[in-house]
Amino acid sequence: MLHFGQQPLGQADMCRRPVPDVGRCPAGQGAHGPVHHVEHGGHLLVGQGDGAGVPRRSPPHQTHELLCYGSQFLAADRHRLVFEQPPQQRQRGLEEPGFDEIPLHGAEYLRLLGPRHGRPSESACEHARGTHADTPPQGRHGCRTPMTNVFVSHSFGGDPLAEEITLRVFEGLRTATRNYDVKLDKARLRPGREWYPQLMQWIAECDVAVVFLNAAALESTWVRREVNVLMWRRSLCPSLRVLPVLIGEVTAEQVEKSGFEELLPVQYERVPYDPADGSYADRLVEEVLRQFAELPDVRHETDHMRCWIEDVARLLNTVHDTKALMDTGRALGIREEDLPQTAAFAGGGEFLAHHMLAAATPEEVRDAVHEVARSMGGSSLADLIALLTPVWVDAVAARRVLPPEGLVAKRLVALHARETKTAGQYVDRAMCRRIRFYRYEMAGGLPAGEDLLDDAVEQCVEAVRRLLYLPPRKQARDFRPRKDYLHCLILDIYRIRPRLVHRIVTRVHELFPWLLIVLVADESDPAHLRLSPPLADLVILPALTEEDEDLGYQFTHELRDLPRQRNGQEVSA
Repeated sequence: MLHFGQQPLGQADMCRRPVPDVGRCPAGQGAHGPVHHVEHGGHLLVGQGDGAGVPRRSPPHQTHELLCYGSQFLAADRHRLVFEQPPQQRQRGLEEPGFDEIPLHGAEYLRLLGPRHGRPSESACEHARGTHADTPPQGRHGCRTPMTNVFVSHSFGGDPLAEEITLRVFEGLRTATRNYDVKLDKARLRPGREWYPQLMQWIAECDVAVVFLNAAALESTWVRREVNVLMWRRSLCPSLRVLPVLIGEVTAEQVEKSGFEELLPVQYERVPYDPADGSYADRLVEEVLRQFAELPDVRHETDHMRCWIEDVARLLNTVHDTKALMDTGRALGIREEDLPQTAAFAGGGEFLAHHMLAAATPEEVRDAVHEVARSMGGSSLADLIALLTPVWVDAVAARRVLPPEGLVAKRLVALHARETKTAGQYVDRAMCRRIRFYRYEMAGGLPAGEDLLDDAVEQCVEAVRRLLYLPPRKQARDFRPRKDYLHCLILDIYRIRPRLVHRIVTRVHELFPWLLIVLVADESDPAHLRLSPPLADLVILPALTEEDEDLGYQFTHELRDLPRQRNGQEVSA
């Protein structure tokens, strides 16, 4: 048992209680009032109570959540948190326990991301930009009960009806009987790139999303971005539930014309609107909440976006050089006042991972990898580079590669590119490098035999055989897809006549109706392929300029060459 002053802090005391300041204030008092925490498993919730008229940046009762990787929480005040280091992290030969301190400057960036080697857990913190968070629901032993994460996308835009409905649904979902953990941005007080990683984390971690569509939301760039990423996740993880809610006079036709056509296949929630009807808000709120009463437990074991962030963060968390981490953050364009968060004991790797995957430009990611490489082992560096090489691809364009109805589905996509490997990186980007759940093989080029059609189809069959790891004796008619797996054939159609292309595609899809085919076209506008009826459902990805493809090529090959370069430096030294 450890003692601070006269107050012992044993494990049995750690359930829910005021904790003493470290050498500053009496037990149970922080510099600005009592500090409370809730601990369960490896997760810690820390909340600052009301102060005695002392100004502060954070609102009263704001909750900060931190991850203590095996450490025992000891004490806290307004400015810092103290943990006992786990035995495996102490210096060899020392019998006394070691300690770690976490400064609370900029604590809005310290977010609960789950155990280091596990899934992200539910977060009880509300939006870090000015909202309040109540104490999370407690189970029989003082720990949080399981909750489903709900992300709410909206734009009030001065619309009192939309604000009333949104906030009433927000409060209704957080009741003890429903037990949802709801993320709602009430203010949008910090526009700009520094907010984007936090927003992407919420979207990446949600189990359910509610999109409130009033007139202001249809004009909102933020709402459009949120919907785009949500529908990307839904194509990767069909169990993700997205519920659009039409407010007031908004119609499905307006939704489509405003650029939200991706929501059209999703079931809308609406009730007839009459401006003179005073019960409209009550009825719509009731209908939305009724939908949630029927929702199942929707944890996602195959949530690829979430795992991508985890994988990058896990590798970054192997670096303990504070200067290297801060230089990495600086290369990513993180503000100077926020750089200490990159080296925080809890959440530093996650903070950097969100910037790398969501906010930084490819040039910034490249520079950041060069910085962190100085303190990262060879195998970890190679793994990190493999995860990051597709980030140069535009996320919106890459997501259109995926079949909207699930991974095991027929789809035909065309990309204007000069390298077939570019199409592979589009698939990598769309699938968030979760290689357990997808694979692609390449075929194509001008067939060499006399029967061009049969030769080309045979090339495709052999590529699919490699994709499925099947032996040569297996007949194509016996090929079977894997469950929840993206099977992709990248087909180079350079110098192949459009009429032959559609015959090849038709034959291949007749054999394998669960196959994604990506056509790599050699013309700046492959739309001429639509002229053939069998290719009427062709999805044409946004144009990729030669300059952008060259930059992507340079980005990929420079990063892949970095471990070899560093090994050469080490040898020459």
